[in-house]
Amino acid sequence: MPASTPATATSSANLKLSEPLGIFGGTFDPVHFGHLRLAEEAIGHLGLGGVRWIPAGQPPHRGAPQVTAQQRLAMVLRSTAENDRFSVDAAEVEAAAPSYTVHTLERLRGELGGGVPSVLATHCTTRSRKISQKSK
Repeated sequence: MPASTPATATSSANLKLSEPLGIFGGTFDPVHFGHLRLAEEAIGHLGLGGVRWIPAGQPPHRGAPQVTAQQRLAMVLRSTAENDRFSVDAAEVEAAAPSYTVHTLERLRGELGGGVPSVLATHCTTRSRKISQKSK
């Protein structure tokens, strides 16, 4: 798959794209009920049209996950399958390079035609200013 083509592991056909889209990235090692509940609550409380889950392929900020990126992607797919407001984006798992939030936001900006979801909160990062600029 070309690098410029985003990989979406599940359909986003049921997402309400006229409403804001939540982006939920993480290692998901493993995905658990807290992740699912947070995403569901975000939809309701923030008025999101849906949540796109983006499992990190090669997280640069921590040691190697307990299971492979493909196994973590499979866990996220299984865990989110029954909620039609969730979609799963496999681009970071399929990428050869480590996953960085700023690169994901750049990719999403291109995919969504210039619109990028607002970043509500982010952990400390050396590129937090750039991430904030990309989310506007």
